[in-house]
Amino acid sequence: MDIKVGGITLQIMEKALIQAKAGRRHILAEMAKCSPPPTLSLSKYAPLIHIMKVHPSKVYSLIGSGGKKVKSIIEESGVEAIDMQDDGIVKIMANNVASLERAKAIISGLTMVPAVGDIYRDCEIKSMAPYGAFVEIAPGREGLCHVSELSAEWLAKPEDAYKIGDRIDVKLIEVNEKGQLRLSVRALLPESETGKESQKPPPTGESTELVLKKKDVRRSSAGDMPMKSNSSSNEEDRGGLVNGEATIS
Repeated sequence: MDIKVGGITLQIMEKALIQAKAGRRHILAEMAKCSPPPTLSLSKYAPLIHIMKVHPSKVYSLIGSGGKKVKSIIEESGVEAIDMQDDGIVKIMANNVASLERAKAIISGLTMVPAVGDIYRDCEIKSMAPYGAFVEIAPGREGLCHVSELSAEWLAKPEDAYKIGDRIDVKLIEVNEKGQLRLSVRALLPESETGKESQKPPPTGESTELVLKKKDVRRSSAGDMPMKSNSSSNEEDRGGLVNGEATIS
């Protein structure tokens, strides 16, 4: 209270402040009746800034050559901007929560350190190649599942068992020196299935029955058929017997 009047005692000041406090509370209570209560969350249109920490060694992988990677993250997630510092501080600026969460998920996926033996569930097949399928184990993070690891059965090509967009469970079985991931569906199958020998189909033009007959013939020649004597073999070498008489060729 800025007053210059003399003679104001401490008791008078104490009483005045108590009355002022009660009056202030009464005024605020009346004002609250006329205005809506404060919201507990920001409006969906309010600009958002999120700060997260990644390992400094992962900063370059997030930026990419010429900034291509960070630009693709911004385009895919829909955020306004992403600022990265050498110490691993990442700032994400967005206009809505959905795009912010999407950018966070992509960055977390790109900077995670996968370990051999990790299992990833419900992963989407993003693309196909003659030698295997590329599976997304986390937003922006893909690994190769070789065609031999897609099934316990022999597959000529990945499309024989899956198509783009299918969701599968995979296990990480290798991380090479370049950080590329090798995945496997076969490693998650029961032992009874993986123990089966993967057999290639018979060559074109040969029926399965003919192939089985050939196998039986080879098996018989290996152990079932009696061996010829050496003398008989020598006679056949000289020309064999014709009607009981030796013929010399």
